[in-house]
Amino acid sequence: MDFMRLEEIRHTSINAFIKAASRHYRIIEESLGTLLQDYDLVPKDEMGPPGSVPVPLSMTEIAQKVGLPIKVVGRVQDLGVLNRPITCSDFEFLKSLRKLWGNHFILRCQLARLSQEQREDLIMRPELSEKWKRWVYAKFFFKDIKYGHGGRMINPDQRTFIYALTEEVESIFGVPNCQNTRDELKKIREMAYNDRKKTKQLRATEREVLKSRGLPETELELWQDTFMFDMYS
Repeated sequence: MDFMRLEEIRHTSINAFIKAASRHYRIIEESLGTLLQDYDLVPKDEMGPPGSVPVPLSMTEIAQKVGLPIKVVGRVQDLGVLNRPITCSDFEFLKSLRKLWGNHFILRCQLARLSQEQREDLIMRPELSEKWKRWVYAKFFFKDIKYGHGGRMINPDQRTFIYALTEEVESIFGVPNCQNTRDELKKIREMAYNDRKKTKQLRATEREVLKSRGLPETELELWQDTFMFDMYS
């Protein structure tokens, strides 16, 4: 952002100017506002509520007020775009994000960056929007099964059995232990194994595969994302 653009914002909204300038010059927003006040460059009655003040609402209430799914708000926070807890500035950002949410032009521009195969995969693959599904995917994707001569499994203790995993998913996430869940686990297992095969055949890096699934791009970030006690699981 150039200086002329900052000047334009300053004459329009002092709060917007402080927000933009703090990002441009890499200064803490609250510190910049205090500095401008101390030098009487910003009248104290024009500052409005400090942007770093936490919003006195629960995650569910915030999502309802801004009109976004709670899982989306949670994921944006996981990506480091929002503070913990969500502040007044974050709340305003979410209201702006809502204006873009689902916009067809924006969606087309985003999808245009994907290959035909990635678009089809995005549409056809089992959804991983639920935390337990991402957790299951990670267990299969990062499973280090090794084979020796003749295809013999060297470390059979590393195998993950569907029935045992179904019980684990029920115990941790409260997902019903039923045939539908087991069928879903098999689909996710196949997806994860196919993705792992791509990395072994050097057709894609681990980061590229995870990104194509809309997942965090490192093993650590994916496990953090699937932390089961998070409030928006």
